[in-house]
Amino acid sequence: MSTFTIETAGTVLEVHRPLPPAELAAAAFLARYRGRTLDSYKHDLRTFFAWADQVGMEVLAATRPQLELYVRHLEEAGLAPSTIDRRISTICGFYRFAHVDGVIGTNPAEYVRRPKVHPSDSRGLDRGGAGRLPAGCRALRRRPCRPGRAVGPQRASGLGGLLGQHRRDGLRTGSPGHCT
Repeated sequence: MSTFTIETAGTVLEVHRPLPPAELAAAAFLARYRGRTLDSYKHDLRTFFAWADQVGMEVLAATRPQLELYVRHLEEAGLAPSTIDRRISTICGFYRFAHVDGVIGTNPAEYVRRPKVHPSDSRGLDRGGAGRLPAGCRALRRRPCRPGRAVGPQRASGLGGLLGQHRRDGLRTGSPGHCT
């Protein structure tokens, strides 16, 4: 029985059993990440490995058509295109590094089709919004908001509160959380 240690982001994981090659490749892939990215990638790989086991597919022997079937499975499960794209991105990264590390001969995920994800204008502060923000904050201090456009508890704290709200919530100027 072999023992080895995997160290990631200050956390040491000691493994006291030999890992199957697919799990070892997953551990090597995940060792590059930490925090929320690591958590998301772990979840994505666990879900993929469970699906592969359910359909009787050997993870390291997967083919592109099998991975296309996994994409269809995620679509049939009703997941949003952006979620499917992120999960497939994780799977593509896993296979890319398994190929680079010499675990597999070719990367089956290289040409897997991903769902179209349309950009959303609903979140974030663009350059124009950032430029209008100081004027909006000055206006906020001079006059009250129109009814139904209240900023909430941050209104009392002025500029700092409004900036904090924009950073935290990703609001745009002209959005319901901003007085115009």
